[in-house]
Amino acid sequence: MFTVSSSMRCGTAYRTAADRCQVSRYHQQLVDSRYWNCSTPSQALSTLSVLARSRTVVDALDVAALGALEAMAPSMTQGERTLLQKFSTFLKFKNTTCLPPASPHESNASPLTEDPNANVVALYTKLMGEKPSVGVEEIGSISFSSDSILQLSTVGALMLFEMMVSTTFQPCASWRIEDNIVTLLNYLRNTVIRGDTVDSRTLGWIMSKLNSAGSPIACRPSECGRLFKACVKRLNDILPQMSVNECLQILPLIDTTAYERPFIVCVEIVKRLDACSEIELSDVRTSTLLSALRCEDVTLKTFMKICRVISKEFRIVELSKGESLLFLTILVARLNSSASAEDVGIIGSNGKVWEVLFAQLYVDTGDMSVVECIEALMCLEVLYFSPLITAVPGGLVEKLKKRVFFVIRKAMKQRHVTAQEVELFLKSLQRLGELLKRCLLFPLLEKDTAIITELQAELALRLVQQSVNTA
Repeated sequence: MFTVSSSMRCGTAYRTAADRCQVSRYHQQLVDSRYWNCSTPSQALSTLSVLARSRTVVDALDVAALGALEAMAPSMTQGERTLLQKFSTFLKFKNTTCLPPASPHESNASPLTEDPNANVVALYTKLMGEKPSVGVEEIGSISFSSDSILQLSTVGALMLFEMMVSTTFQPCASWRIEDNIVTLLNYLRNTVIRGDTVDSRTLGWIMSKLNSAGSPIACRPSECGRLFKACVKRLNDILPQMSVNECLQILPLIDTTAYERPFIVCVEIVKRLDACSEIELSDVRTSTLLSALRCEDVTLKTFMKICRVISKEFRIVELSKGESLLFLTILVARLNSSASAEDVGIIGSNGKVWEVLFAQLYVDTGDMSVVECIEALMCLEVLYFSPLITAVPGGLVEKLKKRVFFVIRKAMKQRHVTAQEVELFLKSLQRLGELLKRCLLFPLLEKDTAIITELQAELALRLVQQSVNTA
């Protein structure tokens, strides 16, 4: 039979005392800061949940909490009443029976499952599913506490996270309180650190959601920042096993992020891309390649490899008008940002890339809007003054210019043209006129000047008529 030595007992007692002291300091800080702001039943119950889990007792908490919860009892859901009853034994509440019973409507309704993952699936079905499997009334009564969030599986937590970052789905729902956001972010952070069920694709998805502007979770920047750092640390661990495609998908997410930029991971990914071949890049989607081209950390060697892959005949013809225009703007931006004449020469002397891009732009011009045509013309103006660039085809310039006139004339024949569209056409014509005056690439013809003047007069008259009709 084993016996416990006195030294072991002393060590255990010391660790227990230290743990209790740490818990006391931690929870006292929580109580002093924001956990006493129990403006809703869920917030009050979250306070009790934290204290109950740590077995920490605060003097007179039962009296203070009971008074607040009794006042909020009429607005409690059945789940919140059940949770309160669960904590009443530990907190020694003497009056929890005074809480009003559930209404007949609640009693007759089918009870919600106690499985938090099932509740998340029910909510997610309403958010994403074409045919919801539960009714609106049942979904509206679903609520979550900090305890139930901690019981979620990884998939359930990610589903709840997607609903949390949504700006349109149930914005005032009870499960979107700040305490639940904090608990969920911390839970995801611990899940990412463990890394058992989180791959690079999941990490990229989480980081993209964290980078989205206007997200409801932005109210907790510190927790979001810690989750982002955990994702970066996990990426650094699995980087040797990541494919080139995965590296290209991750790089834009960490290159221009709202959080602290992870330079070490960026450098390692760039080194990996420099060492890869064009054959490896040929299996990557075009949209992923274009996103990677916009990253500042991409070296000129990798930049030109990606450009050559995009310029392959089988791929360049599949570019949409938006992608071909984006490819042009990326090339022009890189050309302008190149610090040395050698870099400019490398970009400009690759005539094959420019030729196939000009040809694809010529094909896509027939589908471009006025703004897109003007943007393409301004890029061509920059190329005209750049050294070692393949001559800009005059046929492309002429077609873009005629496309601007055609779209505006076609819009003027329609009755339902908004004032915003008319103002946009006026600004576009003004920019086109300035281009024709200052750039030798666009010969200034009297015919073009007359067309611009005529269209500007018609647009100004239409704008005046619309303002009179509105008044």
